[in-house]
Amino acid sequence: MIEFECVRFKNFGSFGGNFSEIKLNSNKTTLVTGTNGHGKSFALLDSLCFGLFGKPFRPINIPQLVNTVNGKNCVVEIEFTRSNSKYLVRRGLSPKMFEIHKDGEMIDQHAKSKDYQDYFEEHILGFNYAAFKQVVILGKSNFIPFMQLTPADRRKIIEGLLDLDILGDMNTHVRSQLVKLKSDISENESFLKIANEKIRSLTELKEQIDSNKNIELKEKEKELEELEKLHELQTSSLNKITEKFHQLQNTDKKAITSRMVPLNGVPVMHSKALEMEKSLIEEIQALENDPKCTCCGQVLPEEVRQKHLKEKREKLFACRKSLTVANKKLKELEVCKADLEEVEKQILEAQIQQAQAVTAKNSTNREIIALKQKIEKIRSSPSESGVDGKIEEATKQKDSHAKNLQKAINDQIHYDVVYDMLKDGGLKSRIIKHYVPIINGLVNKYLGKLNLYVDFTIDEEFKETIKSRYRDTFSYSSFSEGEKQRIDLAILLTWREIAKMKNSLNCNLLIFDEILDSSLDSAGTESFLKLLNKMKSKCSIYIISHKADSLTDKFDQQLQFEKKNNFSRIKSQV
Repeated sequence: MIEFECVRFKNFGSFGGNFSEIKLNSNKTTLVTGTNGHGKSFALLDSLCFGLFGKPFRPINIPQLVNTVNGKNCVVEIEFTRSNSKYLVRRGLSPKMFEIHKDGEMIDQHAKSKDYQDYFEEHILGFNYAAFKQVVILGKSNFIPFMQLTPADRRKIIEGLLDLDILGDMNTHVRSQLVKLKSDISENESFLKIANEKIRSLTELKEQIDSNKNIELKEKEKELEELEKLHELQTSSLNKITEKFHQLQNTDKKAITSRMVPLNGVPVMHSKALEMEKSLIEEIQALENDPKCTCCGQVLPEEVRQKHLKEKREKLFACRKSLTVANKKLKELEVCKADLEEVEKQILEAQIQQAQAVTAKNSTNREIIALKQKIEKIRSSPSESGVDGKIEEATKQKDSHAKNLQKAINDQIHYDVVYDMLKDGGLKSRIIKHYVPIINGLVNKYLGKLNLYVDFTIDEEFKETIKSRYRDTFSYSSFSEGEKQRIDLAILLTWREIAKMKNSLNCNLLIFDEILDSSLDSAGTESFLKLLNKMKSKCSIYIISHKADSLTDKFDQQLQFEKKNNFSRIKSQV
């Protein structure tokens, strides 16, 4: 419950630069009197509404709230307690100011004053401007009785009293979430479609690349097969040439050389032997000084050179020995020499063929190795242009969008359920349906206490039905002004009871503005005052009235307002 303690103000309306203060909980019933224009409504109604909500009770432009004489430093302060915490609300104009203090410390302000006001109403007051005017204040100025509101506006009042505003806020939030989810679903469906199309295109490209790769691989494998066959032929040919070379070198040449040995005694071959001797000496010297072959001019390996040196030296020895028998073996020697020359010629040819065969075989072997490497590279290489990586990335995107889509769909299902619950026909309807009989019962109770014996019923669409004792049906407009006043009072008091039940607007303050000066007859006034006496133990009641003479003795306190030198002041508190 909120316990309003006092309201003070300066440079507010017609009040001057010194603070004027009204104690709000010092007495249970207070009569507020004064001549029109002397500041009664400013002091109580407008100051409370401006201090709490930033706008006056009556239709006054906010700049007009500043005292026109002083023109600045308009301040309204309201002190109240709630849940054992003491609050001070300070609001001002020229300069503009809005502060909330809790237990002596100012609550940090939000970036926007609207956020600060929303925080104040939702987390501290627990009610808004419209509810305050319907439940705490009943007056002629800027007050539209509940029965004169449209069903939609009636719904807003009752929803505020029943703390159903939060359901409306939730409904608004759910609607916004559903709009967002619909957008998310559409967006993810589009993304998913794009991802699927991308995967399809990339897969087709990969298949085409793989097909080209397989064709290239088969061509290379066929080429390799042909090269390997060629290599086998070259190997076979080289083996034959090598075998022939060894035959000439190791068998045929040695056989001829061995035949020439006995021919050393031939006289005719003596000179030949001498020439051979000379030739062998020159060859030996040449081989010793120059590693080139004397026959082909090629550089001989050391082993071959040494071998040739040895052979030449042996020939030289044999030649010198054969000089003694050269004459006898002249003809045989000439034949052997001719045979030897032929064999050496064949050996040279075999060496050339062998070198050519080795070169060809090595070249083919290098081609085979290079081709095998190329084939292995083709087999192990990833798809061209990183297609596999792009497919993998597109698949991850697809899975992510599919997951987001499913989540959005699931959330939409849940929010649809919540939205159905939060619609007017859902939870609100059930709660209102529960309270409608309570509201009707309270209204009829207070109508009876105000001596208006009718059966008042409001339905779940907030449309009223009023029946007399004889079950005749009336509308609100059918009643006299005094009877309407009783209905308005009964509804106001009902709202206070409902607010206490819900603890949404439970406070110690009840203000009536010129209610007793309007259409209530003496019986209605008497009934109303009796009702107030029963209620004063629960709240502080303020009656603004011009009937000071006839009502003074019926109240615990009287506040009198007067205007002097264009400034209003509280003349007395008795």
